[in-house]
Amino acid sequence: MTLALVGLPKLPRSRQKHTWADYLELLCLTDPDGITSKADLVDRIRERVDLGESEDSDEVDEDDRDSVNFKGLGTRQRNDQQRELVDNLFRHAQFRAGSFQEGYPFELTPSGTKLTRRPVMTRRRRFYIYMLLASSLRYVSQDSRHLLTSSFERVSRRALARYLPPSARVYNFGTAHTSSRYRGRLWEKIGRLADDLTEKVIADEDEFDPTDTGDNGLDVVAWIPAGDRLGRRLVVFGQCACTEQWRAKQATATQDHWASVMSIRSPLAPVIFVPFCFRSPAGDWYRQRWISRGNIMIDRLRFFHLMKDDAQALRKDVPNDLIDAVVSHREPLV
Repeated sequence: MTLALVGLPKLPRSRQKHTWADYLELLCLTDPDGITSKADLVDRIRERVDLGESEDSDEVDEDDRDSVNFKGLGTRQRNDQQRELVDNLFRHAQFRAGSFQEGYPFELTPSGTKLTRRPVMTRRRRFYIYMLLASSLRYVSQDSRHLLTSSFERVSRRALARYLPPSARVYNFGTAHTSSRYRGRLWEKIGRLADDLTEKVIADEDEFDPTDTGDNGLDVVAWIPAGDRLGRRLVVFGQCACTEQWRAKQATATQDHWASVMSIRSPLAPVIFVPFCFRSPAGDWYRQRWISRGNIMIDRLRFFHLMKDDAQALRKDVPNDLIDAVVSHREPLV
């Protein structure tokens, strides 16, 4: 397999600290000695910021005062903020170590100043690394990104199936599916979906490009049968997102988005699946107000809860060759 990780010397473009905590873990995972200390990370951030990297961060949220932002600061104030940032990232690691327990591929030293890579990568730890990679596409080679995003849709389907009762029907609808239920042109897939949900298509066929084989913003669909075809049953629409644009994607799995396509008589529960550990160091949602009202979020920690004993999923649905390549990758010291 070609080099899976690229550009690790560069800092994250995101301003969200949970993303920077992922960066800390990637550095530790690929370090030749398997150790990343607070001092090492402060030096790395300081060097890269001095090169101007903090100026190209994306998704600036002016309403988020706790975001990573070194712009317009004097040298002393900037250095203080960099040390405070690193302290915060290690608190994220401490929360994750306690929450993921044996599934966490890293350990904190008793002093809490160093993160170390565990020598044995169990199936659960490999699944954590898979989620870490899916959250860190900036550092994944172009050839490998599709492996992560397509498999994430399949893993999300499995997680949703574990979340719902055994009677639920759960299928991939997105373009990365392997199911034969929803295939072909988008128009045909919508017709099949409407029939499955005992709904009626409202849109006209000429509103869709005849070559469109997309998904109209729907990656996973589920419903709970009620013994008849009268509708008015629980339906779940899921959207999968591995990038910083997940907040906008929440809208595509909602009743408002689909109401112009088909009738929606059943209660519709929208779910957003993300590989991020979308938590603060205290264990709360990192930013609860970013989760749209009425949306259910399945983040990295919830994936672990739902799939803790699903060995088949961890064996079949994740790109194990890619994980092997990353686990064995060692980043040259800079």
